[in-house]
Amino acid sequence: ESNPKITLSMAGYPGLSQGDLEQGIGQFYTSLYSPQEVPSFDMLKDLAVRNECRSRTTVNVWEAYRRLYEAIMEEVTGDHSDYSNVESFLGHDPDQVRTLLSV
Repeated sequence: ESNPKITLSMAGYPGLSQGDLEQGIGQFYTSLYSPQEVPSFDMLKDLAVRNECRSRTTVNVWEAYRRLYEAIMEEVTGDHSDYSNVESFLGHDPDQVRTLLSV
């Protein structure tokens, strides 16, 4: 006797519906092109610390985007996806975002 495997789409989780992702990714892209949206580390006196904070922040942002992008693309190519036309809101692949962030 085996139990049937229940597979939930990512879209079934709170905050991961297609509409939520479209809105969140849109805000992410807006922040990429708006320097005032990026955390400022100018108040840090030590230049090395300031640069390290900027570097770690951009790497962490890129890593989070890469993981989300890969999860969405895996979902879309799988057997059970509630996402459609993801290209309409995922305008850049992770390598392009890395370039935009200058990581």
